[in-house]
Amino acid sequence: MADDLARAIVDQLKVDDGPGPFALTHKNLNRHSARYDEWMALMSERVNGRVVYKVNVMNRAMGFWHQVVYADPKAAASFAMAWLDGPHVTGDPNRTRYYRLDLCEVFRGNWAACRGAATHSFDDCFNANYGTFEVTSVADLQAAMLTLVPAAYRKEEE
Repeated sequence: MADDLARAIVDQLKVDDGPGPFALTHKNLNRHSARYDEWMALMSERVNGRVVYKVNVMNRAMGFWHQVVYADPKAAASFAMAWLDGPHVTGDPNRTRYYRLDLCEVFRGNWAACRGAATHSFDDCFNANYGTFEVTSVADLQAAMLTLVPAAYRKEEE
């Protein structure tokens, strides 16, 4: 009886598993070359009923995406802020923190293709922009990350 109950609970948790519908995105425009050369997409996913955060980062020198997964939202926010604060993004290690992160709906099929280093299609990985967060601290970013884990999401087709 206890095994059946435990199995039912685990099965229910798995029903709710899967990637979240949104991402916080950032891309850095290189002022010298006038092209984008740094990208970040912060996403959430439910795994066995627990939320994990995936920080995806890439720059032209890397050539492919690096993904770091955290169970703790503060750790994910700290890593993302460290990436944003890095001199590889800002050009100045003493720069004042201020970043704009877009809250976008993830287009899953294109995101899978984009993960294959197709950086020119970064914008094609996201359907709609729901707004922008101005981030100056780990706490700001952690607050923005709350939007990545909605209790429910349904897109009404016309």
